[in-house]
Amino acid sequence: MSYKVHENVLDPRLTIPHFIPQMYVPIASELGQRLYRRKGGGKGGGGAKGGGGTSGSKGSSGSSSSSGGVGSSVPVSGSLGGSKSKTATAYGSGGGRTSQIPAGQLFAGRTQGGGTRTEVYGSRAYGSGYPAGYGSSGLRGVGGLGFPFFFWPVVWGTGFGYGAAYLHDSEYGNSDNSDRPGGRMMEAAFVSSQSNSTFHLLSDNTTISSLIASVTSNCTNYHLNVGASSNSPFPFNSSDPNEPRPEQAIQYYRASSVVLTLTGYNDTVALQDNTTQPDIPLPTWTDFTLFDCLNQTIGQAAPLIDSSAASWRIPSAVDPLPLHLRETLKVINSLSLLVTAATMLLNIDVLAMIMQYLDYGDISRFSWTCRTVRECAMVHLILLACSFSDEWTSSSTK
Repeated sequence: MSYKVHENVLDPRLTIPHFIPQMYVPIASELGQRLYRRKGGGKGGGGAKGGGGTSGSKGSSGSSSSSGGVGSSVPVSGSLGGSKSKTATAYGSGGGRTSQIPAGQLFAGRTQGGGTRTEVYGSRAYGSGYPAGYGSSGLRGVGGLGFPFFFWPVVWGTGFGYGAAYLHDSEYGNSDNSDRPGGRMMEAAFVSSQSNSTFHLLSDNTTISSLIASVTSNCTNYHLNVGASSNSPFPFNSSDPNEPRPEQAIQYYRASSVVLTLTGYNDTVALQDNTTQPDIPLPTWTDFTLFDCLNQTIGQAAPLIDSSAASWRIPSAVDPLPLHLRETLKVINSLSLLVTAATMLLNIDVLAMIMQYLDYGDISRFSWTCRTVRECAMVHLILLACSFSDEWTSSSTK
């Protein structure tokens, strides 16, 4: 495959490099996510008054798989109820259709999917953070519920002789259950530089790895003591009474699959089945500046498995295109980019020539002289996409 700019435009020896296997073309939805409200007031947690706290420690046992930046994709291991998607996106929008977990999968028959970014926030109650239609009708707990964000709720263990039964549901296994989407439960400690406030974040390994990076990036100027806080996840042991406990929870997120706790806080209401009694206010020594930053960052950045629309079917109006190009457009999700750019920058004879070589199925023999540098670039982009399609098509049939 080779092509060069016409002699009247530039040096006739100028050619565009051959296909680069690792080249990445960002899609429009990712670019749009880079504009977001970094911090500010928001939903979740609140209150003030009374208590004391202790310091936290840095973690080192977890595996980090993401930068936690806007649009960062992170792998999701474990059971996803038959879902084909194996990645989640920091700051992603989530959403998509709901579905029923098929027979033969864990929790078969339960509903999954559909949760969006705007539905991430819960409250201090275990069992909050579920979208409409998923909730437990005002009751506390997560027993028997579906998975609007695919991730399982956090678990508090089988109990230490106190607390309501709803806190100690065993259906999701222990904290080290490897079937948990995103990996076993992990935690991170975030320490205030201005007070004795220490916050702990609990969730699966994928989520904690991503959020450590997001929090470090967002909250350094908002009282986060980076040196004393976690720079990687460490295991949460639900059978250890010295670990964060449910009465320390100050905010649940993402269908109770993420929880933020405050060391020294003792919300005895959380240990009861009573759903009408108000929570104990947060202590006066709480660093609310850091808490607000943590709360906003977690709500905006917790990884979500995006809508299945990411693998949408190409409209029927485009179906007549050759198979190679159709499959490419599905894989790299850039139909509008390619079609719009090609229509604006290339003559119909150029497109016809590309289609001809695609039909022959031998892109490597393509040779053509460009009229402009922009034209060369667009031809290369289309042929590059076709090469992606060839690799994907061959690998998917193995």
